[in-house]
Amino acid sequence: MSREPSRAFHLGIGLFILLAGAVAWRYNGVEGPHALALVAALAGWLGLFSAAALGVGAPLWRWASGEPLGSSASWSVAATAGAAGLAAIAGALGSVGLLRPLVLLVVLLVAATSGLIALARSGPAAPPRPPPVPALVLAFVAVATFLAVATPSPFYDQVHYHLAFPERWLRSGTIEVFPRHSYSYLAANMGLLYCYGLAGPGIWAAQALHWWTGLVAALAAFGIARSIGAGPAGAFWAAAFVAATPSFLLSSTWAASDLGVAAFGAAGCLMVLAATGGGPRRGPAWYTLAGLLGGAAFGCKYVGATAAIVPAGLILAGALAADWRARAGAAAGIQRLLAWGAGVVVALLPWAARNAWLTGNPIHPFLPGLFARFVPAGEVETAARAAAGIAGEAHAGGEWLAALSLRTFDAVGAAGWIGPLWITLLPLWAARLLFGRRSPRSVLLALGVLAGIFGWTRFHQLGRYLLPVLVLAAAGIGAAWEQVLAATGGMLRRAILALVTFLLLWSVQGGLSEELFTRVACTFGRSDPRRLLERYVTYWPALPIVNEQLPEDARLLLVGEPRAFRLERDVVVEDPFREPYLVELAEQSASGPEIAATLRRRGITHLLVNQAEAARIGKLRRVDAYFADAGPQELERLGAFFDGCLELVGEAGAVRVSRVAEVCRPVPPPAR
Repeated sequence: MSREPSRAFHLGIGLFILLAGAVAWRYNGVEGPHALALVAALAGWLGLFSAAALGVGAPLWRWASGEPLGSSASWSVAATAGAAGLAAIAGALGSVGLLRPLVLLVVLLVAATSGLIALARSGPAAPPRPPPVPALVLAFVAVATFLAVATPSPFYDQVHYHLAFPERWLRSGTIEVFPRHSYSYLAANMGLLYCYGLAGPGIWAAQALHWWTGLVAALAAFGIARSIGAGPAGAFWAAAFVAATPSFLLSSTWAASDLGVAAFGAAGCLMVLAATGGGPRRGPAWYTLAGLLGGAAFGCKYVGATAAIVPAGLILAGALAADWRARAGAAAGIQRLLAWGAGVVVALLPWAARNAWLTGNPIHPFLPGLFARFVPAGEVETAARAAAGIAGEAHAGGEWLAALSLRTFDAVGAAGWIGPLWITLLPLWAARLLFGRRSPRSVLLALGVLAGIFGWTRFHQLGRYLLPVLVLAAAGIGAAWEQVLAATGGMLRRAILALVTFLLLWSVQGGLSEELFTRVACTFGRSDPRRLLERYVTYWPALPIVNEQLPEDARLLLVGEPRAFRLERDVVVEDPFREPYLVELAEQSASGPEIAATLRRRGITHLLVNQAEAARIGKLRRVDAYFADAGPQELERLGAFFDGCLELVGEAGAVRVSRVAEVCRPVPPPAR
């Protein structure tokens, strides 16, 4: 029997609220709640973006399936398709000069409103309860990376092009390219998504979108495991295997493209798998959307060709072959394959058409020899050198042993480690396929994974480049692991469970870097994010010189520095793999003053020279110095230019910012 609270009780609650408010007001002088506010803002931003993705993706799901949202797979596919749709909208806006912050925020709010309506009409059902170990791993990885995302990362590629180019696009309103920077010709679907983050809260919002694609990729692993017959427990194990991969954990805190490839590619594979091997019959729209998602993966990074498109294509081709053998009507299978291929082509067409128009090569700078008749003669060799530098050297011969181990013991590149789980558990999956219960879908998935791994071995074998394939493999492994646990009992079951748990946690350990913990400390105000960036990004200390001391109409040539992020002036920038612009000018000029006059005539008023990065670029190109392409006479002209035609504006560490003089000082010739 309840009693009505007394007046004294209400008075006590009021006094408690006043006391809490007074304590909070006073304690704010000791330590502010900035970290809580930042984390809340990050969660709110991800909620807004998720709603917007569903707002765009729900109609796409209904168009492809003819069904309302309902199953967990439908929500996963709708969210991923919606993210691809948002990238396409940004690309369309950029093609007509409307890629502006205000326009993007309006798009996001309208899409989010539509997504909230979709959620209100048919919200997802409560998820099943996960086993304790996967739940622990997923929760720890999600929280640790989420807290790191709130602080900007010094990841090189992030400030080089993943965020630097979208920032430039938002300034000009168009998807701008830099003629001397080959990276600016790459397909960049994640860059289009990052425009939404940069248009709103800023760097951490863009980073959060890569984290979001990692979440979606893990959900896709869950869905694929369910589609090949795994129960909820096996699907949760699959998601945990993905999340525990060190390269996944580390890259989820950056603004990069690898998890975008994984998310779009896995969603496309989920769709084609769900409609094969006895699944419900789907029409051409279903396969077209699956192809669009595969093309979106390729449009994030060209490794998506082998990591996403080839596996999905093999699954479809395998299903077609099975229909052929069963005399079930190959015409329908061919129609499905053509619809899927059409989706891939439509997704890639805007990027390919742009590059073909600008350079003659739809995938510039790659395979320039294939398109040599359309590419200017002098550009074929330059493009080939840039392509080799961007993609890294293909591994063969003595590298095969490392490739067969998935480079578990010999990682290369940033976020290269994949941990001890994969070569431990992949043979378990293979054994279950050979000697245990298997479905047609699981066999097709295994073929797709094998093809994806083989494709990865042919290129630069970075661990994060393999992530899209590992997401697919995790689904098969999760299903096999669930079967093994169900078939064993007693001490043996506890022993193998303890062993895999140990390997899982050991794998997580590999993704806990010094940088990640430092960024978490920055999020909580225990470290300075500017100091973190200045430690790793050598041009960062010079930002105040450029942004505060140079005139608004300055045009800055970056020398020995391919990164332009947060430089608030017009820039001329080039990739690290071509002959430097100043060397070209020295070859075409008779003197240092003539180099300066040419720069002035072309609108370049200032130079930013990063000596530390220039030395690194020289090592990257395997030459003695940044200006190694210059001959003795060219070096003499460059010396006269640097000594007599530049007026120092400011200096920060190894970076010098100078004005190009209108009248050069005479410089005595070097002693012979």
